[in-house]
Amino acid sequence: MIREKIISLGLDCCPEIVNPNGFDRINDYTQVFTELRQRKGVTRKDATKRVLDPNVFGSLMVKMGDADAFISGLTYKYPEVIRQLWQHTPSFGHESTASPVCRFSN
Repeated sequence: MIREKIISLGLDCCPEIVNPNGFDRINDYTQVFTELRQRKGVTRKDATKRVLDPNVFGSLMVKMGDADAFISGLTYKYPEVIRQLWQHTPSFGHESTASPVCRFSN
């Protein structure tokens, strides 16, 4: 579906599409998520489930250096998306690490 949309929009790009269920670094992501959220009561078992959520997984990909950007929001509400980014990416002083993304349609 993603590749079909790229073609239909006439874009010249070839993003790598990653499925969290088959991702070879999922255990690393689970460990990092556990470390980041353990003070909020997240256990390793909880983290194992949560990292499969597209918003958590996407923000962790950016944090871990496996992605340059994370775009979300079509199927999630803005607060759900932005919350994950704030929880998993470092802050740079008073600057925000996330900004709104506009969705354009034909």
